[in-house]
Amino acid sequence: MNKLQLKNAANRLRLDYGVGLNELIRIKGWMLKLEVLGVFKPLSVEFSGMAFKQNKNRFTLVNPISEWLSSILQ
Repeated sequence: MNKLQLKNAANRLRLDYGVGLNELIRIKGWMLKLEVLGVFKPLSVEFSGMAFKQNKNRFTLVNPISEWLSSILQ
């Protein structure tokens, strides 16, 4: 996906969950609302994270210092 496609997908997701396009998202609170167990833990810079879903159980591990995450936030 290019940046425009990512932005459009993000906007659709916001609208689907009732979040305004210019509203700040408190990611940890949003994950709780969506019943996603999330862990934010510094790991190797080459590893951005992972997600796991089994039936209704959802888990996400996010590396806040990954090279990938840093590059898209610039």
